Amino acid sequence: MARTLTFIVLGVALAAAILIIIAAGVGLCCSDPPIGIEWAELDEGQELSGTVEVKATVKEGAKFESVEFFVDEKSVGKDTAEPFSIKWDTTTVIDGEHEVHAVGTDGDGKKVKSKTVTVTVKNNKEEATT
Repeated sequence: MARTLTFIVLGVALAAAILIIIAAGVGLCCSDPPIGIEWAELDEGQELSGTVEVKATVKEGAKFESVEFFVDEKSVGKDTAEPFSIKWDTTTVIDGEHEVHAVGTDGDGKKVKSKTVTVTVKNNKEEATT
């Protein structure tokens, strides 16, 4: 009986370990998913105004043909050469919190999204310019 119980416990532990390894491989767990883009000089909660440069750095080993930048799911620019960056005129959005992310595209057309950063725009205006 004790041997059977030992084998069951070991089997469950092995199955759990395999599931964790599989989940890590497809980006379902772990704190650092295998994403190829990181933010440079853009921090969570940062206050922005006027025209700012938004930069994305590529993690070592990742290669992208282009990086497109998004604010609230709307494209605000694209760069095709490292270092990837754009100038973002924050007056094109209303004051308040906005979500910013980037999408890198490699030579095979595979797209990789960065983590989303929430920034606060403060231009002392209630309407965006177009």
